[in-house]
Amino acid sequence: MIDFGEVKDFITIRAVRFFLRVFYIFPVNSKKIYFSSYEGKQFSCNPKYIFLKLKDLKKSELNYVYEYNGRNLPVELQKEVKIVKHNSFQYIVEIMTSKVIITNSGLTPKIPLRKSQILINTWHGGGAYKKSGKDLDREKNGSGKYYIELSERQTSYFLTNSQQFTQIIHSALGIELTKMINSGSPRNDLFFSCDKKNHIHKAAIQSAFNLKNNSKLVLYAPTYRGKVGNVEKDPYESLDISLLLNTLHNKFGGTWMLLYRGHYFNPVSKHNNGSIDVSTYPDMQQLLCVIDVLITDYSSSIWDFSFTDKPAFLFVPDLEAYINDRDFYVPIDQWPYNYARNNLELQDIIQQYDPILQKQKNKKHHEMFKSYETGKATEMVVDLVLQNI
Repeated sequence: MIDFGEVKDFITIRAVRFFLRVFYIFPVNSKKIYFSSYEGKQFSCNPKYIFLKLKDLKKSELNYVYEYNGRNLPVELQKEVKIVKHNSFQYIVEIMTSKVIITNSGLTPKIPLRKSQILINTWHGGGAYKKSGKDLDREKNGSGKYYIELSERQTSYFLTNSQQFTQIIHSALGIELTKMINSGSPRNDLFFSCDKKNHIHKAAIQSAFNLKNNSKLVLYAPTYRGKVGNVEKDPYESLDISLLLNTLHNKFGGTWMLLYRGHYFNPVSKHNNGSIDVSTYPDMQQLLCVIDVLITDYSSSIWDFSFTDKPAFLFVPDLEAYINDRDFYVPIDQWPYNYARNNLELQDIIQQYDPILQKQKNKKHHEMFKSYETGKATEMVVDLVLQNI
């Protein structure tokens, strides 16, 4: 049976690639590095930390370009870097003339890179939880097989944070094992020095959202539902904020505030009563470094936060439906955190929390996945970039 979606992809991609080859008249700048976080939606994630590390080296011969769509430029992007907006004319020119391209979400195969260019895909998550890529049908994934296969061919390097993740990306995105860099995630280096920098990040977050100095912070950060790029469904049961805050107070003491962070596909908060929406704060890792407790579901923040050894709990009221709709690479019982299907179960697992047992579970989880996270990922990637410049 003919897959008309695949046929359309093939014709569209080949036609655009043919047209864009006209930009080959512009030579590749051997000293130019292009950065993109979530296609310009944020200044964040792995590209941000690689960019900042390179800037710290003060190599004046390097030229930096950062894809950023927002109106208010972060301080770090206001000097010595060229800003372009996603899908603009300048976006195409800068990508097609950059020696190294660093992105956390891949690059559309409609842009025909030259053999002399280096594309480093840092990806934007870790662990091995919800399925993605070719392991989903076209409707849920949002990209056809031809799109994924051509993207793989243009990828020079792909960062991986564990042996388990390597196998999954090989399956989901078809990335050849020889292209994998066992570096860990640059954005997760932060968790190996959280204690030293926590006060800096906490002050920035408190100032941004007018938080009280003496409050303990719990972050609720669910992932998206439905098709990639389009949230269609919500959990069956909403988080009971009042019950949660009372339970945290009874278990850990202190006064608690709930922060809500939506997925970047759809960051609009539906938890306005009793919570503070921090979806606009660009750096999720800084939030994870600062908070006292994390509540999530099937998000890759599970992997990131497990390196802090702080309490986390999974609120999964739609677990069976989610498994039927998307499924997991590794059964949820093998994840590092306990899960609850409703608010009363969430109250129960919080009350039973044991910090020593949790630390042991985190370590076991890292060992099971054969983690590559060491706190040195950024240095490794910067070395790789400089070797190719």
